[in-house]
Amino acid sequence: MLGHLIAVVVLLLFSSWALQFSFEEPPVPLVWPAAAVALAAAYRVGLTAAWTVAVALAVMYTLRDAAPITAVLLAAGTGAGGWLGARLLRRWRFDASFGRVRDVGMLLLVSAGVAAVLSALGATLPMTGLKADLGMAETFGLCWVADTMGLLLITPLLLSARWPSRIDFETIGWLVGVPAAVYGIYAGGLPEMFALPASYAVFPLVMIVALRRSIPVVALMLVTVAFIAITCTAMEKGPFVQADMRPNMLALHAHLAMLVLTGLLLAASRAEHVAAETRAREHLRMLARAGRISALSTMAAGIAHEINQPLCAVQSYAQSAQRLVKRGVETAELDSVLERIVHSTDKAAAIVRRMRGFLRGEPATRDQHDINELVREAVELVGPECKRLRIDLELALADRPLPARVDAVELEQVVVNLVQNAIESMPDAQEDDSRRQVCVSTRYDGERLLLAVDDTGPGLPQGDTTGLFEPLSDGGNGSGLGLPIVRTIVEAHGGVIEAGHSSEGGAEFRIYLPAAYGVGGHE
Repeated sequence: MLGHLIAVVVLLLFSSWALQFSFEEPPVPLVWPAAAVALAAAYRVGLTAAWTVAVALAVMYTLRDAAPITAVLLAAGTGAGGWLGARLLRRWRFDASFGRVRDVGMLLLVSAGVAAVLSALGATLPMTGLKADLGMAETFGLCWVADTMGLLLITPLLLSARWPSRIDFETIGWLVGVPAAVYGIYAGGLPEMFALPASYAVFPLVMIVALRRSIPVVALMLVTVAFIAITCTAMEKGPFVQADMRPNMLALHAHLAMLVLTGLLLAASRAEHVAAETRAREHLRMLARAGRISALSTMAAGIAHEINQPLCAVQSYAQSAQRLVKRGVETAELDSVLERIVHSTDKAAAIVRRMRGFLRGEPATRDQHDINELVREAVELVGPECKRLRIDLELALADRPLPARVDAVELEQVVVNLVQNAIESMPDAQEDDSRRQVCVSTRYDGERLLLAVDDTGPGLPQGDTTGLFEPLSDGGNGSGLGLPIVRTIVEAHGGVIEAGHSSEGGAEFRIYLPAAYGVGGHE
C-alpha cells in the first residue's frame, strides 16, 4: 500500500508541473510523466501499481472537467502501457540499477515502442476520434513525443532511486553546479549567437558526472537539467526559442534525448566495467585459493611430518610427567616437563594456524609489512616439503626490514608458488647430488624492493620467457595457473616480475615491489 501511495504522490507532483506547459491545439503537454510513473511503479511495486496510477489519473482528469469516458480512455492507455512495459522488462531480466549497457537499450525500446505508444494512443482517441486524418497523426505524434520524453527523463530516476548511504561534497557540487550552468544558458542571459553553442557545453559536464558518480546521481542531475531547460523554453527563453512553439520544443526534446542517452549509456558502461573488474578480482581470488589448496596438498606429507614432531614430543613429555607424578615427586620438578609440553603444543598450533590462514585467504587487506618476515612465514610452509625431498632451502634476506604495503597472504602465496615451482623442476635426487638447492633472497634495489627466488634446476627454455606467465603454459604436471596468478598478484601490488637464468644455471624469478618509506632502515 505504501508503494501505491508513493506512486500516486509522485504522479501528482510531476503532473502538476507538466500541465503548466502545453500546446494550445491540440492541448498536449510538452512532457507527460504519467506513463513514466506507471511503468516505474509497476516494475518496482507490482504490476497492479500501473492500474493504481491509471485510476489516480482518471480521477485527476475528471476533476479537471474532463468527461468520464474521456478520463477513462486517457488513463487506460497509460495504465496498459505501464503494465505491459513492466512485464516485458521483467521477462527480459532488466536490471533497474542500469549495471549493463543493454539495460539502457531495453528501457529505450520498451519506453518508446510500448509504453509511449499505448499511452499516446489512449490520449489521441478521445481528442480526435477514429478519423485517420492529419489531425490524428499530428496529435498522436505530439502525444508520443511527450510520453517518450517523460519516460526517458523520469523513469531512470524512479527505477534507480535508492536512499543514499552517504552524500559527499563532490556529489552535491555536481548536482548544484551543472543545473546552475544550464540555468545560466537557458535563462536568457547569453547573447543569441552564443546561446545555442553553449547548450552543447552541457554534454561534457554530463559525461564527467556519468563517469564519476552512480546511476541515481546521474538520473537526478538529468531530470533537474531537463526541468530547467523545458521550463525556460516554454517561457520563451533560451537557445531553442523560435517563432513557432512546436519546432523549438521538438528541437529541445531531441537535444535532451541525446543528453539523457549519453549520460545513461556512459554511466551504464562504467558500471559494467567496474562489475567486470570485480568479477575478475573474485575469479582471481578463487584461482588463488585453488592454488593454495593445490600447494598444500603437495606439501601435505612434509607438513604432516612437521606437525608429528611436536605431537610426539608432547606425548613423550606427558608420559614422563605421569611417571614423575606416580613417583610422588614435588610439583616444582614437573615445571620443566610441563613447559616443554606447552612449547610443543604451541609449535603445533602455530603450524596449523599458518596452514589455515594460507588456505582460507581472507579478502585482500593491504597493510605495511616487512617483506623479510613474510618470506620467513612462507618458507616455513614449504620447508617440510624441501626436507622430505632433500632439497636445500636457503634464505639470503636483507639485514634490515624491507617495509612494503602488501596483502600478507597474497605475498606469501607468491613465495610459496615460486618455491613450489622450483621444487617441481628439480630432477630426482641422486646419491652424490649436492646441487639441489632453492634460494630466496631480498634486498633494496634502488627505490624498489627486490624479492628473488632462484634454483639449481634445469633452468628456463631459451628465448622469450614472457610466455611463462600465460595461463596453461606449464609444460609439467602443474595446473598451468601458478605463474599467471603470481604475476597478477604482483602487478596488483604495483610491482613487476621478471624471469631469467640464475648464476647456478637454473631459473631465477625477480619481483620488484614499491617500498613503503618511513619504516625500517630506508628513508
